[in-house]
Amino acid sequence: MERQCPLGAIRTPRASHTPARRPGTACSGGGSYTFEWLKALQTSFSVFFEGFTQGNASYTFSGDLNGDGGTSNDLLYIARDQSEMNFQAFTSGTRTFTAAEQAAAWDAYIAQDAYLSQHRGEYAKRGACFCRWSSGLI
Repeated sequence: MERQCPLGAIRTPRASHTPARRPGTACSGGGSYTFEWLKALQTSFSVFFEGFTQGNASYTFSGDLNGDGGTSNDLLYIARDQSEMNFQAFTSGTRTFTAAEQAAAWDAYIAQDAYLSQHRGEYAKRGACFCRWSSGLI
């Protein structure tokens, strides 16, 4: 089933990963130890740790699906299975990708993504996809 946007143009869903405006979680800590080996000499060791998510993101539709004038803010519907997907043949250079090939590729992408695979049949939530955790010990 094709979806008609308000202006009457047929749009094909695509996903883009757009950063949200708030950071993810973070923690940090540090410690120090001083060892005196002579009354006049000492050595100090310090350790610092910092860990944080590199932000969060939303899966959005590329285009203006709801007619609000924004072209990258409409949240993506995550298809339950390939029967809910509607792709059209697409040619890039000399290669034509059939609708079935695109549906299979998109289904495989959903299956390998932790957030998308757990939310099939729903609209993606804004800012619900957190980027990887990064940490360092100094």
